[in-house]
Amino acid sequence: MEAPKPDTSHVPTILGQSVVEVVYARSKQLRCVISIGMDGIYRVRTDFWDTSDWDIVGEAFWSEQHSGILVDTLEHAKCLCLEHMHELMSEE
Repeated sequence: MEAPKPDTSHVPTILGQSVVEVVYARSKQLRCVISIGMDGIYRVRTDFWDTSDWDIVGEAFWSEQHSGILVDTLEHAKCLCLEHMHELMSEE
């Protein structure tokens, strides 16, 4: 059986933060999650659609690839999100 396509309906939950926006790469295999903490700081992380265990356990899921970009505005977070996704896609 073929691995499922990425689940774009899944919105991650991040302890102590609210997800503001989820941006997907054109392929939908990579996504960028922008969240904001109670401190007013935006956080940017990237996830990839992980199908590496599909043949063994029949599960596919979003796996965190990079975390740790902190910025002060949503506009800056979106810009960094797009830049980071572009960098990751060019490495493939």
